[in-house]
Amino acid sequence: MTSETRRAANRRNAARSTGPRSAAGKKRASQNALRHGLAIPLCQDAATRAEIERMAKLICGDGASRLKYELALVMAESELVLQRARMTRVAITERAMDTAHARADQGQPRAHPAEARAQMHQQPLPPPTSKRYAKRCHN
Repeated sequence: MTSETRRAANRRNAARSTGPRSAAGKKRASQNALRHGLAIPLCQDAATRAEIERMAKLICGDGASRLKYELALVMAESELVLQRARMTRVAITERAMDTAHARADQGQPRAHPAEARAQMHQQPLPPPTSKRYAKRCHN
């Protein structure tokens, strides 16, 4: 059970936590969800939209009802979202491994996990190079 003193302290702290105040800080914070690109809707890209529709037709077949086609669209889009997430995971892992190998080649000690995470978030993700997932995601 939380004491009244703790609740009052929490309220004071929450009142001070108002987010970024400068224009630059607000601009940077507005891009937080787009850092990795996974939050961007797939439907905005015409090529991706065409791929979703192609997959949906393969899923439900020709002559399917409108409802089945709509459900197939949801399934196809979900599959592409999963593929993007897999590709991003591979890119993050490869970048972490490259960093670890570079440190080892230079005779530096292994990075603390918190330091490694901070380094991974400092730069945008490169396109995945793992042939296994790249092949899987482009078929």
